[in-house]
Amino acid sequence: LIARLKEFEPFGLGNPTPVFKSTNLSISNAKSVGQTGKHLKFRVGDFDAIFFNATKLPGNPVDIVYSVEEDTWNGQSKLQLIVKDIREKKADF
Repeated sequence: LIARLKEFEPFGLGNPTPVFKSTNLSISNAKSVGQTGKHLKFRVGDFDAIFFNATKLPGNPVDIVYSVEEDTWNGQSKLQLIVKDIREKKADF
């Protein structure tokens, strides 16, 4: 996925970063990160996610809107979701 998205670079004015939506997901392993603890890092399914300038998460299940990026740490690269918005999934009637 990352390789395919890189084919559309550079992103910026007139070519925004692609944004995705996934529904009915479960959040796990949530923790505050950053010097002041104002960001949240968590797992969504098999992926790591980060939500900047957020102090709390809604209950499961959730719908999320996000972009993706390649996160490289200690020579290991993996996909990471950059959460733009998150909402608790409401019951469908």
